[in-house]
Amino acid sequence: MWLSALLHAHGARIVRVKGLLRTTAGRNALVLHGVQHMMHPPRHLSEAEDDGSPGFLVFITQGIDKARIIASLDAFLRAAQRLAPPASTGTRLECA
Repeated sequence: MWLSALLHAHGARIVRVKGLLRTTAGRNALVLHGVQHMMHPPRHLSEAEDDGSPGFLVFITQGIDKARIIASLDAFLRAAQRLAPPASTGTRLECA
C-alpha cells in the first residue's frame, strides 16, 4: 500500500524500484520490480531460488532523496501500528 502511494505521488521521479520482501504471509520471499508509475506483479521465489537473504528495497530516483523516502515509510508504519488491532503473535512493523 505504501509503495503504491509513493509511486502514485512521485512516480515520475522514481526511475526504478526493486526489492525482496519477507512477510508472514508466505514461506518464501516476495520479489518486487517497478518502473516509474508501473509495478510488475509481485512474485514469490521458489524454494530453490530463496537463499534466505534479508529483505531490501532499492530505489533509483531523480530529485527525491533517501531521507524523504525513509520518512514516508516511517510515517506509514506508525499510522499502520495505530490502526492495526493488537497482534497476539508478536508481529511488528519496523523501519530501519
